[in-house]
Amino acid sequence: MTDAEERIYESGPDDNASALMQKVLQYRKMLILSVHVVVFVGALLLAFLFAFNMSLDRTWFMGPFLFLLPFAIPIKVIVFGRFGQYQGWWRYVGISDLILIAKASLLSTIVLMVFWTVFGHYGGRVISQARVLRVQHRMETLGALTTVIRPIRSSLQNIVAGRGDLEENVAVAERSIRQFREWLDKSPQSLEPYRPRITEMSLTLDTIDEHLGRFKSASDAAVNEIVSCLKAPHNTLRAQLLHLDRQLFNLKARHDVIALTQLSRIRRELVEGRFTDEARDETEKQVARLNAFWLKVHGIIMVDLFTTILLLSGARMAVRLYHEEYFARGTKAVKRFLIVGAGDAGEALLREMLRTRADEYRVVGFIDDDPIKQGIRIHGVPVLGAVDKLPQICTEQKIDEIGIAMPSANHKQLRRVVQVCQGAKIRFRTVPSITDIASGKLRVSQIRDVDINDLLGRDVVHLDLAEIEQFLKGQVVLVTGAGGSIGSEMCRQVCHFEPRRLLLVEQAENPLFFIERELRAQFDKVPIRAIVCDITDRQRLNGIFTEHAPSVVIHAAAHKHVPLMEINAGEAIKNNVQGTMAVADAADAHGAAHFVMISTDKAVNPTSIMGSTKRVAEMYIQDLNQTSRTHFVTVRFGNVLGSNGSVVPIFKQQIAAGGPVTVTHPEMRRYFMTIPEASQLVLQAATMGQGGEIFVLDMGEPVKIVDLARELITLSGFRPGEDIEIAFAGVRPGEKLFEELSIAGEDMLPTRHPKIGIWKNIPKDRHVLRSEIDDLVTVARAGDYDAIVAAVKILIPEYLGDHNNGQ
Repeated sequence: MTDAEERIYESGPDDNASALMQKVLQYRKMLILSVHVVVFVGALLLAFLFAFNMSLDRTWFMGPFLFLLPFAIPIKVIVFGRFGQYQGWWRYVGISDLILIAKASLLSTIVLMVFWTVFGHYGGRVISQARVLRVQHRMETLGALTTVIRPIRSSLQNIVAGRGDLEENVAVAERSIRQFREWLDKSPQSLEPYRPRITEMSLTLDTIDEHLGRFKSASDAAVNEIVSCLKAPHNTLRAQLLHLDRQLFNLKARHDVIALTQLSRIRRELVEGRFTDEARDETEKQVARLNAFWLKVHGIIMVDLFTTILLLSGARMAVRLYHEEYFARGTKAVKRFLIVGAGDAGEALLREMLRTRADEYRVVGFIDDDPIKQGIRIHGVPVLGAVDKLPQICTEQKIDEIGIAMPSANHKQLRRVVQVCQGAKIRFRTVPSITDIASGKLRVSQIRDVDINDLLGRDVVHLDLAEIEQFLKGQVVLVTGAGGSIGSEMCRQVCHFEPRRLLLVEQAENPLFFIERELRAQFDKVPIRAIVCDITDRQRLNGIFTEHAPSVVIHAAAHKHVPLMEINAGEAIKNNVQGTMAVADAADAHGAAHFVMISTDKAVNPTSIMGSTKRVAEMYIQDLNQTSRTHFVTVRFGNVLGSNGSVVPIFKQQIAAGGPVTVTHPEMRRYFMTIPEASQLVLQAATMGQGGEIFVLDMGEPVKIVDLARELITLSGFRPGEDIEIAFAGVRPGEKLFEELSIAGEDMLPTRHPKIGIWKNIPKDRHVLRSEIDDLVTVARAGDYDAIVAAVKILIPEYLGDHNNGQ
C-alpha cells in the first residue's frame, strides 16, 4: 500500500479504529494470505457440495476432499503468490485484479488436474496392491462387525421403545449377542486397531445380557424396571455402533481414493486376459466404478476453478463496495467539485473519489465539449455543459474546486479552462499526465493543484539518449554551480547516464550539502564527490583538475540576477568572466575532452552587466577553442520556471501575502522553459559540438509577465484585480521589455535537432580580445560603474547598458 493510502486510513475520526487499522495494515500480507487459504478451502468444499447435490457426506469428505486439500492449498498459495495476489489492498480492486484472479485460478486448476491425472495413472508406484488389499480386508471385517452388532441394537431399541413382542425381542437380542461372541472368538487380525472399542462393546453387551436374563423370572411389575435399566447400556451401544459406522465410512472413502492407483494395473490385466469369465465381469464393474469416480473428481476440480474465482472476486468486491457505498453515503460534502473532461480519465477520477474517504468533496457534475456527452450521467453524476459555460455553471452550482481530468491535454487547452474561469474564485486541480498514468507511476486519483508549469508547458523533448550516453557514460564529469537551479538539475540528468565519477563544485556549502545528499540517495551506484570551491581561485581549480582529471566540464556557475548585478557590477565580472576564464583555462591545461558553458538570452544585444559578462565569457571560450584540444561549446537559453530568484516563486510569495503582485511593465515578455527540459537540451547540444559553437535552444513563444501573474492569481483561487491587485513597478536596471532569442533567422544555422540552432558570429582577434578583457577585469576591481560600462562597450559595441542603468 502506498503512503497516501495509509494516510487515508490514519485520518479517520475514531482514534481507536485508526489504531486497529494500523495494526491490520502492519500484518496485511499475513491477513490477506490467511483469507486466501480460507477461500481456497471453501471453494473446494463448495465444488464437492455442488457435485453431490449439496449433500455433506463422509464418503467424499473423508476421501477425495481431504486427499485433495493438502495438495490444492499449497498449489494455489504458490500460484496466486506468483501472480502478486497478496499485495495491494482490496478496496481498490478493479477489472485487472479480477483478470489476474481468473488467470491464477486457471493455472492452479491445470496444475491440480495434472496432479490428479498423474495420481490415477502412476499412483500404483507409490501405493502397492497389498496396501489396497489390507484396507479392503479391514473394511470388510469392520463391515461384518457392524452387521453382527446391528441386530442387537435393533432388538434392544424395540424393547426400550415397547414395540413388538417382548419375549421375541429378548430372544432375538440374546441370540444376536451369542452370535457376536462366537464371531469375536475368531479374532480377525484386521480388527486389532479397533480392539479397545470392541472390548468396551463386550462389557456393554455383558451388562445388556445380564439384564435380558432377568426377563425370564421377572414379574409384570419388574419388567418396566428392567426396561429402564436397559436404556443406559442401549444408548452406550448405539454410540459405539455409530463410531464404528464412521470408521467404516472413513475406510470406504480411503479405499476409493487409493484403489484408483490400481486402475491402470487392472486395465492392463483385463487386456492381457488374466481373469476368469466370472471374475472378469466383476472386475469390469470395478473398473467402471473407479473410472466414474476418477472422472467425477476431474469435474469437481473444474468446478473448483469457478468457485475460487467466484469467492475471491466476491470477497474483494465486497470490500470495495463497503468502502464506496458505506463511506460515500456517510460523508458530508464540504467542497463542491466539478470535473472538466467526461472521458475515461474523468470517469476514473470520479470512481476513485467515490471509493476513498474524500469527506471534503462532493462531485456535482462534469464539463465536456463533446456534444454527444451533453446530458448523460456517469455514475449518477450529470454532464452539465461545455467549457464555455464554465463561469455560469460554477455560479449556479456554487462550485468550490475544479478538477481538470484531461491527462493528454496540452498547455493551450489547460490555459483556456483557467482563463475562462478568471474571476470565479475557484481552486484548480488536475490529474497526472497520460505518460505517468500509462507507465504506472501515478494513478488518476492522485490529483494535484494545477501549476503554472502546466499552463506554460511545452511539447515533450525527444533526445538521442544513445548519443548522450556515449558522451557521458564512464566519464569523470565536473559540474560548476552544482547547488544552483540549473547546476543541480544538470547533476540529476548526468547521473542517469552512469558517469564514472561526478564532481560537484559549488561555493555555497548549504546548497552543495543538499544536492549531494539527494544524489547519493537517488543514485547510490554513481560515485559522487562534493567540492567547495570559488571558481575564481585558479590554484584550487588546478588542484581539483590534477586530482580528478575530469573529461567533461559543465560550467553552470554564474551570477544571474540582472538588477542585483547592476549595482554589483565588479562582482558580476569577477564571477562570470574571471571565473569562467579560470575554469576554461584549467580544462584546457589538463586536457578535458569537452567543456560546456551555460549562457543566457541576455547575452544577445545585452542591456545589462550580467548579460554582457556572459557574452564576454562566450567570446573567451570561443577564442580558446581555436588552439585547445578541448571542445568548447556554449548553450544559450532564456528563463527557466522555478529557478532561484525567478518571477514565479516571487509571485507566489506575493499572492500568499495577500498581494499586490508586482509586474515591471504591462508589455514585459519573457521566454520560459522548464529546468529539466533546459538541462536535457544542454546535454543534447553538447554531444553535437565540434568546438567553438554557440548553441541556442528553442524557447517557444514569449509570455507576457502580466498574463502570467493573472493566471497564477486565478490558480491560487483568487480573482485578479479584486482579491489580489496587480501593480506595475517600472522596468528595473538592466532589463529589456523583450528578450531576443530565436533559432530562426539569417544569423542562425539549423542542427539535426529541431529545438537546437547554432548562432553565427565573427570572432575577434585573440590579441585584441584578451587585451580588452584584461582592461575590463582591471577596472572591475575598482568597482567604478561608468568605467566598467565604458570597458564593456569596447568589447561589445552593441551593449546599451548606459541607456538603461536606472541611474
